[in-house]
Amino acid sequence: MELIEDYAKTIRSARQKKNMSQDELAQRVGESISTLKSIESGRQKPTEKTIRGLERELEVSLLEPLGTVPIKVGKAQSGTAGPTLGDRVIVKRKMSQKARRDD
Repeated sequence: MELIEDYAKTIRSARQKKNMSQDELAQRVGESISTLKSIESGRQKPTEKTIRGLERELEVSLLEPLGTVPIKVGKAQSGTAGPTLGDRVIVKRKMSQKARRDD
């Protein structure tokens, strides 16, 4: 998972909606006030531990969900809505440069 692009703005606005001071939020998530100020200004990215604390205290999501992997399905039976347990998922892996040189 990856940190959302506008994390600083999201944190600041969520904190303000909860009428919470930076000092109070910093104490609740176990960070120093200077670290929280740097995070809110966008100069510093929060650690995983801090992200979890901020999400818990502010009731927001700061991480982007992982993208979905497209599924290749075999011959679908007419009338089925999508892949079934009998369908195979084909995952291709890039050959490493070393493997290409060996060929």
